[in-house]
Amino acid sequence: MVLLFQEKWLSGKEDFNMRNKATDLEVAKKFMQIQLRAVKKNLEFDMSLARVRTLMNTQRCFFTNVIMTRGYGSDENQLSFDRIDNSKGYTDANVVACTTRINLLKSNLSIEDIEFMYRGIQKHKK
Repeated sequence: MVLLFQEKWLSGKEDFNMRNKATDLEVAKKFMQIQLRAVKKNLEFDMSLARVRTLMNTQRCFFTNVIMTRGYGSDENQLSFDRIDNSKGYTDANVVACTTRINLLKSNLSIEDIEFMYRGIQKHKK
């Protein structure tokens, strides 16, 4: 009986994960969106479709480890792409998956800017 339950749970979990994988069309659309954004901002674009697919299938935010959702709407935990170093373009090494909330909060700040602010906040907490 327990084995049967485990098999059903595992097969359901596998189905759930498969349904959440980005489709080829979704990956292609995101790839084109990023490429257009790079052109508009006059930034380098050197991302592979494989990297875009990997990022789209990422489940946790790069910065906070929060579980992300994928889709459209106003969910603050929705998957978003962010350039780690805003002075650089859209490259496989510079783009990560994060929540929309973190992407908006980070805006054009560098990791160093965020660390500087954090240290300042920590001083005031003492």
